[in-house]
Amino acid sequence: MLVERYENLDLTHILLPPERFAPFPKAEDREAWGNVPPELREQWLKLAEQYIDYPWPAIKVEDYAGYWKSGNLANHTNAVFERRSMLGVLAVAECLEGEVSGSLSTP
Repeated sequence: MLVERYENLDLTHILLPPERFAPFPKAEDREAWGNVPPELREQWLKLAEQYIDYPWPAIKVEDYAGYWKSGNLANHTNAVFERRSMLGVLAVAECLEGEVSGSLSTP
């Protein structure tokens, strides 16, 4: 098994510590967002446009309760993952556009 094969492998010199891990630049880092290649920028913005008037899938208690009756959690998790995906696309698009008014930093 993989666990047995790699249980003594030390990755601390390869992996970034959690506080340094940043898969995306912060929203206020306008230079980094401005350096995104135009083709990639347009792909993200086009993807986000389809969610402008998109109805957010409801997370229903009936779907979650259905898990306890049938063991099927698909209805609940599908809505959760769809909402999470939409939010991620919209957040990246907003960072690319950089048109947010007010402070971008958290208190």
